[in-house]
Amino acid sequence: AKFESVKVPGGINYQFYNAGEGVDKLVVWFHGNGEGDLLSSGNNVAQMLANRGTVAWASDEFQEIFGKAHVMSFQAPDTWYYAQRDGLLQKAADEINDVIRKYGVDPQKVAVSGCSAGGYMTTRMLIAYPDMFAVAMINCPALDVATARGGETPTDEELASIKESDTAIWLVQGATDSSVATDDCSVRMFNILTSGQQTSQSKIKQELPQNSDMTTYETADNKYKLSL
Repeated sequence: AKFESVKVPGGINYQFYNAGEGVDKLVVWFHGNGEGDLLSSGNNVAQMLANRGTVAWASDEFQEIFGKAHVMSFQAPDTWYYAQRDGLLQKAADEINDVIRKYGVDPQKVAVSGCSAGGYMTTRMLIAYPDMFAVAMINCPALDVATARGGETPTDEELASIKESDTAIWLVQGATDSSVATDDCSVRMFNILTSGQQTSQSKIKQELPQNSDMTTYETADNKYKLSL
């Protein structure tokens, strides 16, 4: 109920949470493949109903931590794997810039996040628009299966090009992910981004079942993190 459904003729529909007057931050979210609009219904709600991937950003807890931010949650017209084929990268960038202008968002305070296929889309956006986002939080980016599903798995050179950007990146994935291969996705991306740098390691024990402990690797400047 906190979100407004925004339909964009010829573009990408999205849900928008208005955090209020004077708020100058924006979070952009790209959902996973399970929330794609595979039947071309254009209903623009699947990304909210399927899981908390959209609404978590508008929760009181996150808004307090982040100091209030507008939230823009895209609905893939089909699947994010068609990002290049269908010109979705340019469409998303244009609509993000429209929101920045309309709501007075500081272009230096735009965060992006995505999960699985949305993690692939997020990675593609970082490659195509290196100056658009201040920070990125990417969950289990589905880089390894992209080519087989209609996209293009980023090359080592493309991933390395992200280092030229000031964007800080936090990669998160299950060490035993059974959907996309951790070593070929978040670990591969982290290793390329941190090539030649020293990284530190920290562990968090959690009193939850099924191997929920977390190990985080990060660079000394905190620009890149990987939590498994």
